[in-house]
Amino acid sequence: MTHDLLTITGIAQKLGMPESTVRYYRNKFPDFIPAVGEGRKRKYRPETLEVIAIIEKMFRENRTALEIAERLANKFPQNIDLENQPQQVIATTPQPQIVSSDVINVVAGQTHALKHLALVLDKFYNHERELKTLSDEVIFLRKQLDGLRKNNKYDRELETLSDEVIFLRKKLGNGHNGNNGHSHNNNGNGLNRKFEEVLKYLKQLEEKQVETQFNLVIKERRLREIEKKFSKARRPWWARWLSL
Repeated sequence: MTHDLLTITGIAQKLGMPESTVRYYRNKFPDFIPAVGEGRKRKYRPETLEVIAIIEKMFRENRTALEIAERLANKFPQNIDLENQPQQVIATTPQPQIVSSDVINVVAGQTHALKHLALVLDKFYNHERELKTLSDEVIFLRKQLDGLRKNNKYDRELETLSDEVIFLRKKLGNGHNGNNGHSHNNNGNGLNRKFEEVLKYLKQLEEKQVETQFNLVIKERRLREIEKKFSKARRPWWARWLSL
């Protein structure tokens, strides 16, 4: 019935909303807005009022376009050309529900967003796990370095043995410059053995000291590398997110 058909202006007046909003809803969900005619002569069936009202309500509820399309598809038949179809067929024959290109685009966009979110969360988890590993390694290396610095007894022993070597050298020198009696020979031999033992032990301590200092240098270098990496990994979560 032609006199029951509505214009965009009429729909806007009946629903109390701007014409621009009605046109936006019509263009956003064209498959669910039954229309007659083309261009400026296009008019709409009274059912359009209910369709537009549902779209308006769901948008105010912050529903997505996909959710609104699903609701409309379950409640209303798809749009058909009223000029080429008998009125009774329109009222009684349900139309196949074909998903519009807008709905397909929305679904594709949400799928892509979910995949990206999963990738970001996976990288975020790996960053947190690496951060924990680096933190533990830094703590371990710091304890080792503190132990090496505090318990490095070789410096003290070397100093003591160096003093003893100097003392023995002086004593041996004094022994050779004195009398050459039998007792002095025995004392000299004993001092020589003592002097050789001290020199041997001094050499061993020097080797251990070199090894300790080498390990200390290696560990300090490793600690600097780990701390640098640890500092980079401790950036704020949003900075890491943007760099992914």
